[in-house]
Amino acid sequence: AEPELLEALQAGRVLTVGDRGRHVLVELPTNTPATYAPELFFRLQLAGYTPVIAHVERAAIFRVQPKMLVEFRDRGYPLQMNVTTLNGGFATRRRARQLLRDGLVTLLASDGHDTVRRKPLLTPAQRALRSPELFEALTLTNPGRILLPPPGRRAEEETAVTASPKQADSQEG
Repeated sequence: AEPELLEALQAGRVLTVGDRGRHVLVELPTNTPATYAPELFFRLQLAGYTPVIAHVERAAIFRVQPKMLVEFRDRGYPLQMNVTTLNGGFATRRRARQLLRDGLVTLLASDGHDTVRRKPLLTPAQRALRSPELFEALTLTNPGRILLPPPGRRAEEETAVTASPKQADSQEG
């Protein structure tokens, strides 16, 4: 994500999620903390967009300033984590489970880019989560609130479902 994102959106050079004109998928750098993120997200919100923060488990800014992720969640920004994180190495898996326990994941995505090398598979997450309710919330219910809000309601008015401490604790092991 770059600070010029708002201008690119307004010029029609960037698509919104589901091309609905409201939610913007934003991926922050993994190697350098994106100190500009709070200002960028505020500007996006003022312009009528809601940032959907991709790869929260990877973004450098959240390793340096973890409370910022809580602040973004509290502002109603959807927080997306990759399925592969749940089955990654020990440290990665531990970080993913902690984010779930803390209620800091509202969307789970495959990160699939094609049907050969990076297939859009969610089945590994279903097995790793061991909670059909949480899996459904993170892969169907919450994304549906962004893509298909109920008639007469705005997507950001819907409350996202996150992991409860009980559901997240059952993920240990």
